[in-house]
Amino acid sequence: MLTQTEENYLKALLNLTCNGNEQGVTGTNQLAKYLNVRPATANDMLKKLKDKLFNIIKIFTK
Repeated sequence: MLTQTEENYLKALLNLTCNGNEQGVTGTNQLAKYLNVRPATANDMLKKLKDKLFNIIKIFTK
């Protein structure tokens, strides 16, 4: 289960990646600015989400 903050990060990533740029890539600094957080905070959450989502995918692909 995702927290509200984790959901907000994923929504921001989707919005920035799909609507915000032509390359389909969103950088940590861009995400941090969008969410009004420090780049280090955004980076920490991205690491947390990567680990959490990897484990969710692993469970559903067994």
